[in-house]
Amino acid sequence: MKIADIIGLSMLPPTITKREGKIVELTSPGVPVRGTLPYEFERSVMTFLFDHRRPLGIAHVFQAKNLLVDGGLALEDGCFIAVEIKYRMNWPKACQTGWQFGEFTRSPEARQYRPVAGIVFFGEFSGDWARLRGQTERGWLNWYAGHVSLPGDEAFRVDLVRFRHGQLETMQEHRT
Repeated sequence: MKIADIIGLSMLPPTITKREGKIVELTSPGVPVRGTLPYEFERSVMTFLFDHRRPLGIAHVFQAKNLLVDGGLALEDGCFIAVEIKYRMNWPKACQTGWQFGEFTRSPEARQYRPVAGIVFFGEFSGDWARLRGQTERGWLNWYAGHVSLPGDEAFRVDLVRFRHGQLETMQEHRT
């Protein structure tokens, strides 16, 4: 078989049944369920956001189901922010996160809520992203150099926020 034959083949994708996606407002932080560390981290972030919504300027906290992102925040000013939570952050996770936000922004649910930006909450950097450049972990620099916006949609900003010891940290606290 020649390459021309391969690229000329008709490739019909299999029929895939997608589960219905939905966005559900949290009315309580939920009961922590022991599971994997990434799952427990996700629950702790959502609980923190729910418990601290007023001081953070959040009107409503939402959990997403079958939508590739973990949730959303309706801010007091009416803006909707899409949320993704990663236990560890590195280059593959950053790329995955960008794809997840991109796919979510094309969904009917995103059109309904009209997210204006995204936030990724993470626990720690891993791999070479955990190495220091001066006093700053490379992950902060790498994120804002190559992952802060979606390809083809420079207006959709995606910020990175570390959640550890019950506190939110941004790159601003780590600049040298």
